[in-house]
Amino acid sequence: MSIVGVVTLDDGVFANPTEILHDHLQVPQFLPRTAWPTADAAREMQSAKLDPFNLPLDAASSKALFEKVLTMYRHLAPMPPFINNGLSYSGIPWFLHVAILHRLFNGTFGTHRGLSVMEVQCLLAIVSYGTHESVAFIKPYRVKGLPDASMPRTKPNTFEEVWNPTYDMPTKLGGFHDGNEIRGSEECKRLVWGRRFIVVPIIYGVNDQWGMTVFDRFSGDLYIFDCADDELKTQRIDSCIHFWIEFWNALGMAKTFRYFVGRVNRQPSVEDSSLLCVIWLMDLLRNQVGRRISSLDEGAIRQDKDVCEPDVRRPLQSSLHLRDWVPLGCQAGRTSLMGVRRIIRILICNELGWRHHDIMNRRYATWQGATMPSPWDLLSPVVEQLGRHGNQVDASIFWTGLGGPQFALAMKTAVPPYSSDQNRRHYHIPGHERHLIETDHRTLSSTRPWTPPWTQNIVYTPSRPITRPLPAVHLRVSNLVPLTETNTARTRNFTVRLTNTLAREGYEDLNQPLVITFDRIQFRQDRTDGFHLRFALSVSVAGGEPVETEVIIPVGEVPPI
Repeated sequence: MSIVGVVTLDDGVFANPTEILHDHLQVPQFLPRTAWPTADAAREMQSAKLDPFNLPLDAASSKALFEKVLTMYRHLAPMPPFINNGLSYSGIPWFLHVAILHRLFNGTFGTHRGLSVMEVQCLLAIVSYGTHESVAFIKPYRVKGLPDASMPRTKPNTFEEVWNPTYDMPTKLGGFHDGNEIRGSEECKRLVWGRRFIVVPIIYGVNDQWGMTVFDRFSGDLYIFDCADDELKTQRIDSCIHFWIEFWNALGMAKTFRYFVGRVNRQPSVEDSSLLCVIWLMDLLRNQVGRRISSLDEGAIRQDKDVCEPDVRRPLQSSLHLRDWVPLGCQAGRTSLMGVRRIIRILICNELGWRHHDIMNRRYATWQGATMPSPWDLLSPVVEQLGRHGNQVDASIFWTGLGGPQFALAMKTAVPPYSSDQNRRHYHIPGHERHLIETDHRTLSSTRPWTPPWTQNIVYTPSRPITRPLPAVHLRVSNLVPLTETNTARTRNFTVRLTNTLAREGYEDLNQPLVITFDRIQFRQDRTDGFHLRFALSVSVAGGEPVETEVIIPVGEVPPI
């Protein structure tokens, strides 16, 4: 089921007055390599052995790894985004990028380990090709977890939290994986400036469970990808929300935003979560085909988070199109994970120039006997047209039912045809018979040494907390239901739902009904003032401890029970 809600903050902004937010159009599943090595060179690179190395590298290790990779991949041209910035992109040198992907393909994929932070960052760099003007990638953020040996009273909440006087509420603790806080810094402002989407991977607790968050500044929407079990889902969602509250406040942009957690299949294991995050992000920001989720969807759960007084409660619908991580043609479970791994392997082969690897050339037959094209069958026509038509390809092969050109699919799966009736963010415009796929290194990366003209807005602190006005309260009973099935001869039970008539529209009903119990009911006669009605009254909310008191009321005559 989907979970949606509104996080009520201040009336700030998500963009500066002089800032123009850039967006990207339809792009391919990933950027196709146009400079391929010869067959002999490709096979030599593919079979080369790389000695183990540990990160971070010291000066000597960095020099040794650089020389080794330079020898192994001497025939490989760097991908275009690396060329424009001293053979570095997204803060990663080309030689290290190649070494990490080589080890990922030949090492990590052969084990049951999850991806390392650097392996995830290299894959996210590939996902970002062609979207660098519209998408900012921030380093992973780790939510602080409690060790398994913690006291039993802390077990229900495995993420540390502390009372935060800035927002007058508890918030989860955490920090960026490298220990350097960048929220609100000049570096953060340079990364965010002009970009519509901000991506922050999240690592939860002590077990390296990965999640993904994407913030759309244009629509004020936060997208949370969570493929773990349901036990701590609410805690993980709260962790993401708390991070983004702090993120925007540090930039002086505390503003109400909406959040959307799409319904997805559960991960096969926690070690797989990092791969699934990468695939989900490719679909969200590159393929851009899926379903917009709404608070009105069947089974959708709405959970608003009020830091300030809420406004009118309105239906919510996502601006982006979301889909599950399970690849087309796969069933949920281990087969879907095989499809994910195959897609990532093909992406790496494209990056490293492994044109002749078996995974790039194998064709699979369906149960009906039809032969599906290999990844190279899908990739080569696009590469050929890019070279012949100046980085443009025919619309007939650009637009597909999964977004732009698709090169990596699960086994025995065909690329579905384009349809204008699909739920997707971008559509083919009739009359535009060619489409640009940018491969020029001069337009695929950029540096921002300058400090943007950031408007100085209010940054809330413990000494200057965000205002949380006390809501006006005038309660009335909107519904009273006797619980006759739990009554006994001396007990009466009711549920009472209350409404605050002074609350904002859509927020009048209190979320949890009161449970009222009259217990130990009895009458006794008093010599001075007649009969007394005596009972124990308890009041509680669902899941809470009742508050109980004993009450004696004088009555004239004894009524029947």
